Amino acid sequence: WGGKVSVDGLKEAVWADLAEALAAVEYGWANRQSASNGVNDVSSRSHAVLSIKLLVTPEGESKPKVTRLTVVDLAGAEKQKLTQSSGERLNEANAINKDLMVLGHCLRDLRWNQSH
Repeated sequence: WGGKVSVDGLKEAVWADLAEALAAVEYGWANRQSASNGVNDVSSRSHAVLSIKLLVTPEGESKPKVTRLTVVDLAGAEKQKLTQSSGERLNEANAINKDLMVLGHCLRDLRWNQSH
């Protein structure tokens, strides 16, 4: 495994300043998928991960210090009885629920690996 993950459609960018970084976040927000269901008018239909690596070189030093921040926005699990989903929305809900189950298994395995 080696800690490497491949993600279809992943985009990586280098930003010169905060304005460029915020523009990229706004782009991602504008491209997120949402739809109405029986519980929410705007229900997230997609997952998003924003990973920031900040390199800062302190005065008088040649090597930058690295800070990482990862923000994850997951679509929420849905119960068909509550949302009354059907057709495309039901298929999306099933895919979202499956994604969340797989994520839970990954987190469980990571936690297990850390303790053994």
